[in-house]
Amino acid sequence: MRDFRTEEQREIPKSYYKLSEDQLDRLRDLLKKVSIKNSPPQSLPRSLRKMREGLFIVDLIMIGILCGTFFPLFALLLLVALILGRMDGVKYLIFINLMAWPLVLIFWILPLLVLIFSIAFIRFSKQRETDKLMNAANWLIMNSKNKPREALSQEMISLKYFMSVMKSGIGFYQNEKQREDFRIKRLKQLLRKINPKRMDIPELKWGRLQLVQKWIVRAEIIFGSVLCYLVMFSGYISLTIEMIFSLFAILMIGMIIVYKWLLQFQKKKVKQELAELLQVATAEAKRIKKQSLELSAELMQELDDCMYELRESYGMTV
Repeated sequence: MRDFRTEEQREIPKSYYKLSEDQLDRLRDLLKKVSIKNSPPQSLPRSLRKMREGLFIVDLIMIGILCGTFFPLFALLLLVALILGRMDGVKYLIFINLMAWPLVLIFWILPLLVLIFSIAFIRFSKQRETDKLMNAANWLIMNSKNKPREALSQEMISLKYFMSVMKSGIGFYQNEKQREDFRIKRLKQLLRKINPKRMDIPELKWGRLQLVQKWIVRAEIIFGSVLCYLVMFSGYISLTIEMIFSLFAILMIGMIIVYKWLLQFQKKKVKQELAELLQVATAEAKRIKKQSLELSAELMQELDDCMYELRESYGMTV
């Protein structure tokens, strides 16, 4: 497949596209603060986060429609018939759907097209936004390369640290299934480097928005499939069309409410877990100062930068 990206975009590793929306917002905020002090200020791409979040809710609705209208069952039967070489069965399934093509168009084709479009938009809009933010960050860092640390603003220091830690976390992103914030991962590495014997470094389990989204999609598929079977046996349990549509509306609204609640719960748990980690880091810094331990100035400076960046990113006051 031909690569139509520019040379600058090819230099950006694919793992950068795995940045969360919160991390992209933090990078954008740093770039705004730094570029304001430049002349002329750096132009930044418009954030499409709200649109992507809205499209994910649309995806939930489309998945619910597909699961509640026998599409998974039809796809499974068609796949089994193809694997077994039962071409008569394949033709029969296709013929049945052609006979009811208006319903197939409304309940299968349109939701599938919307689902494919929204997933593609979420992916490529995030890639494009990330490309532009990375190019802006690299340009600002390149222009400040020869300036001493004392001459840089705190925002510029945070921007350089954000980029450097992100680049060092590429291998971690590619090897770990349960990804967490690369800055949190770096803080743990620093604490273990400072005190290898310390065993009470807390593990953060709620650092991934993708984890919440996977849970809600799986729940949507399960409950949508249950609704599908209720429709199949509606004659035996006396379900009217009005009752079926009411159940579907309740399912969709319930999934959206649960998803919103899970997002808030996740943010709360992340802050609680991060607060514990920052308390450990603060206690370690006090121990080093009290015992006058001989550690490199670069290591202690990075520890301070990492803790400052995490507090600013998550709005912590620890």
